[in-house]
Amino acid sequence: MELREVAELFLQSLQDATVFERSGGGPLVETDVIRKENKNWVVVAAGLDFDEAYEYFANNSKRAERATEPVRILPQGQMSLLLVLRPINNATELDYVTAFAPGRRLPHVQIRDKSYLRCWDINDSERRVQSLRWELDIHQSRGEPLENWLSEWKHYVGFNPAHSPSHLHINAPAFTPNAPVDERIEHSIEELRLGIGLPNPLGLILSLAAWLRKMSSE
Repeated sequence: MELREVAELFLQSLQDATVFERSGGGPLVETDVIRKENKNWVVVAAGLDFDEAYEYFANNSKRAERATEPVRILPQGQMSLLLVLRPINNATELDYVTAFAPGRRLPHVQIRDKSYLRCWDINDSERRVQSLRWELDIHQSRGEPLENWLSEWKHYVGFNPAHSPSHLHINAPAFTPNAPVDERIEHSIEELRLGIGLPNPLGLILSLAAWLRKMSSE
């Protein structure tokens, strides 16, 4: 029951934002419950690449195909997201746990590695923000820094400071799902990966929507 309520809250937040739509009608994102690491997780997704779609929606080919379609940002832009999380009541001994919706008796969620939210082609000529990406990349953050001067700092903080687990890209080249091989944008080591604390995933969507609504009304 809690797993389904988590999915419903994401759908409600996207609908209330009124700046998102998806081709063909239907839900703004695809949701399902999957089993990973002997635990049940909620998947909230749109705009996935084909491999991701058929991993997370392996039991429903129609939903997997639908999951490759991004969300359209009104009046301009697109968004893809993959949030894999599970509600947690006792968060004291787990990693990558953040606040969620205490007002709905869902105080915390644990977020799984490789979750992300990516927006591109945003219509923001005044502020000059065209793309945003938040990503949780735990595996990559455990690698050794390319910069020698950060090696000791990795020992202190427990991860590569140049590639923090939870990080934000601003105006990096758009990572467009399912682009032809010769058109794909590789992640550059020169990109800003601004290390941030693990965000409340509902707060992430709602704060993004508040900003987009202000722009659409101007």
